[in-house]
Amino acid sequence: MATLALERITQERSIQQRVGGLQAARVREYRTAMKNGATFPPVVVFHDQEHDTYWLADGFHRCVAAQHAGLTEIEAEVHVGTRRDAVLYAVGANTGHGIRRTNADKRHAVLTLLADEEWGHKSAHEIARQTHTTQPFVSKLLRLVHTGTLRIGADGRVMNTAQIGKARAGGLTTVWKRATAQERAQWIRDHRQEIEALLRQYPSDAESSRGDN
Repeated sequence: MATLALERITQERSIQQRVGGLQAARVREYRTAMKNGATFPPVVVFHDQEHDTYWLADGFHRCVAAQHAGLTEIEAEVHVGTRRDAVLYAVGANTGHGIRRTNADKRHAVLTLLADEEWGHKSAHEIARQTHTTQPFVSKLLRLVHTGTLRIGADGRVMNTAQIGKARAGGLTTVWKRATAQERAQWIRDHRQEIEALLRQYPSDAESSRGDN
């Protein structure tokens, strides 16, 4: 445990796995509590020693609330690691405290790992364990992205097979099957916003696991 100056902590919002980003109401709640002397769990940061950078992995609401409360320091759990290590931690954060994750948050975390060249070819069980979701939840999302409702066309566009018909859908996965792990990860990174937009429109297949709330 350490006390870090808030200005030393790099709060890169793309690391945070909340789909909606910061919630203003929760920041105000935390700020008021901090002004009244309440204590909070330490934030989690990863110290990239090569660049002397502290990457925030968990505690975005707490850091912003502390700044709004006029604080200059915050208690932190410091790990040695890079920005990527912070991201890998963030995909499983907020499971036991803080704002409860939505299914959209969980999908976002899973897609983050699928876009990682190492994690993109791991099993649904391993991804579920890292993101603190369930294997059925991850498996359904993998089917949507790889071989199910969401397909990649020869032109690289994301398609929803429910809208184009079964006959045409049959040949859309050819590019994906031939792609390397690096190419698949890059494709997901490039088309992530489109994928998440389609999943918001057609959420039932990925969210039918009642036990994963």
